[in-house]
Amino acid sequence: MLVNESDGSCRQMAGAQRFRDFQLATGRPPTLDDLAYHATTLFPPVRPRGFMEIRYLDALGPVAWPVAVAVSYALIVDDEAAAAAAGDAMAVAGQWAEAARCGLAPPPIRRAAVAAFRAAVRALPRHGAPQSLIDQVTDYAVRFVEPGRSPAADLLLESR
Repeated sequence: MLVNESDGSCRQMAGAQRFRDFQLATGRPPTLDDLAYHATTLFPPVRPRGFMEIRYLDALGPVAWPVAVAVSYALIVDDEAAAAAAGDAMAVAGQWAEAARCGLAPPPIRRAAVAAFRAAVRALPRHGAPQSLIDQVTDYAVRFVEPGRSPAADLLLESR
């Protein structure tokens, strides 16, 4: 994290810093410009910027990224799909650390993912998705989401 100084220079802050510790780390209260700069350093997986910037899509492989785009699109633009997925999603709200650590192994997290995929598959035809994409989303759900498997499991099998 860099701190802009009043003379136009900047200096690096030592170690990881939280914005609430700005004054302690710099010896001065933060300005609105400091807050605006700090906000540019945050990289949540989904960031509203006048559009939905979904930052992880470019990290997915060629099989997974069309599926992730289709499911995200369906849940964002289709109110019926969003409502169908919301109940199970709300039941696991706040369990992101466990999901990152355990994937779909915990049953409530898997149920939420299955509900989201099923809602997306029902919504995609309403928005003109080609059958090949709907089939790709369905196949991904059956192969990975419903059994709670990670695509990495296939890589491990291939390496043996």
